[in-house]
Amino acid sequence: MDSLHMTLAKVPAEFPFALKETQDKGIGAFAIRNITRGELVLSERPLLRIVGSRYLAADVQAQYDKLGDVQKAVYMSLASAHGQDASRYPSTSAPYLEKGDKRRIREQYEALTGEEKSVLSICMTNAMETDNGAAIFELASRFNHECVPNACFSWDEREGVERIHATRNIAKGEEITVCYCDPFYDVSMRRWELMHYGFECRCRACHDFDKAGTFANESRERRWKLRELGLALPLCQSEAERLRVRLQMVAATKAEGLQNPAVANMYLEIAQICDHTGDGEMAVKAARKALDMFTVCLGADSEDAQDAAKRVRVLEKQLRKRSEQK
Repeated sequence: MDSLHMTLAKVPAEFPFALKETQDKGIGAFAIRNITRGELVLSERPLLRIVGSRYLAADVQAQYDKLGDVQKAVYMSLASAHGQDASRYPSTSAPYLEKGDKRRIREQYEALTGEEKSVLSICMTNAMETDNGAAIFELASRFNHECVPNACFSWDEREGVERIHATRNIAKGEEITVCYCDPFYDVSMRRWELMHYGFECRCRACHDFDKAGTFANESRERRWKLRELGLALPLCQSEAERLRVRLQMVAATKAEGLQNPAVANMYLEIAQICDHTGDGEMAVKAARKALDMFTVCLGADSEDAQDAAKRVRVLEKQLRKRSEQK
């Protein structure tokens, strides 16, 4: 992220990464040893936390003012996407927006297009969503984006920490990346959303997307299909039709290399439909895939993984009972 940060933060010894300068993305997180799929890469408490999703500049400033001098220095060292071209953004906000929302949008616009780094511009560049607002982290903020990442970040409200887990095996020396935007967006939508972070993604799912035969070109087709299938779901007239759509969606995510909680939820729905239609074996297989995905992305102790584990046990018990009755 911010190449102007003079002293890289010290990473606790229990975490398998180090912060380094990259050639074109500022600071990034790199594996210092081989990391196994599902392994915890980072667990971190917030440097600053904001309650509520419709916060204003004054709300961020109020939380910043509560920090000590050392924490303030750390906060101000984080990346800032200020100095952007104002012509790339709409000049006016929608007339139907409430007064508070218009003010918030204006403040954020001014922070991103202003010439100087500010408390708000840093917040907008680094904030990660929590259950009831947003938070900024010293270390998690340094993980760069890729549209097909090798890690997944999540907020644990019970523990009050941000966690990052590896979603595939990561080799020593490889950069550890997360996805900043909706993973099912097509390339044009991703570029618009990522513009707010002050960069244009050049990962393998974005670079040369208009050239036939490239991964990016195939990725664009798959993600466009995912969006179309998602729009088709509410129109399904039967469970069989909905199952067919969901199966196509998980096939596309697998081809794309996406592993995240949204995919896990797709498998849970497949398990539910198969259970309703009497396909116990398929229900168990889908539920196990959901459990695996939740465990890898969120950790075995997460509520989603624990709920999925319970669902697997129920379906396995039902399947055994049906087998015994035959």
